[in-house]
Amino acid sequence: MNAADPNGFDPLAGAYLHRVQLSIGGIDLVRFRYYAHSFPRHSHDFFTIGVFSTGNGHIGHRGTSWAADDGAILAVAPDEVHTAEPRRDRGWTYTAMYPTADLVARALGDDHAGVSTCFPTPIFRDDDLATRIGNAQRELMQASPALAAEVALLDVLRLLSERHGARPVNHERISTVSRAVCVAREYLHEHFANPVKLAELASVCHTSPYHLVRSFRDAVGMPPHAYLTQIRANRARDLILRGVPVSMAAYRCGFADQSHLTRTFKRIFGVTPGAYVSASKRASTRGN
Repeated sequence: MNAADPNGFDPLAGAYLHRVQLSIGGIDLVRFRYYAHSFPRHSHDFFTIGVFSTGNGHIGHRGTSWAADDGAILAVAPDEVHTAEPRRDRGWTYTAMYPTADLVARALGDDHAGVSTCFPTPIFRDDDLATRIGNAQRELMQASPALAAEVALLDVLRLLSERHGARPVNHERISTVSRAVCVAREYLHEHFANPVKLAELASVCHTSPYHLVRSFRDAVGMPPHAYLTQIRANRARDLILRGVPVSMAAYRCGFADQSHLTRTFKRIFGVTPGAYVSASKRASTRGN
């Protein structure tokens, strides 16, 4: 249920998705307004970049709770596990964009190898950049985003990386535990559409079920079954954006049925698969 506007009923309360097809790639734009949705422990295969308005709540990231203060920037890289708990009296009110890793790589160009796209903290203050993010999103929301909108987006991505990015730690030695987790992740990505049993996964990784679950949770931030569900939701989203019917996407991604996919999808992304279908159709109609 949407949180109520403290000044009375707000007919615009809720979650809204807007998909834009640019010459440099597609991007999803979202707007939450007094939206009391709790996002469980999850990750995405795209970047989340946004600016908080009023109310909001806390973001859980790497064992720390971060307050989503008014005007602060939200920046989470792909595969970064996090949670989001809103204030029950207000809910979430913010706008965000979801650029893919490929789009960000294009923005950084030849400097991509030397500039990090990891962020030490998910929330931080940078009023100038927050204004730029808001301006870029408004330009991208136009019926036919112009060249200036694409340039504004690339400038935002580059400034975000330069000012707030941090290079990932380069581990020269991979421990046995880390190797097992890598093998498990690869196996889940390859077999996401099939039922995967713990004994089967532990056997592939040459470790015990107990040690696999413990090391996987420590390294990834969630247990194997939750990670598998995340993969399935991400793959279903990709299929839906390519025009595959929601029922077929559910079948091809290992969900029990369409209802199972819909519940999982909204829990992770905050909107239903139908919202993605509608946004994708609008983007195609505009011919961007």
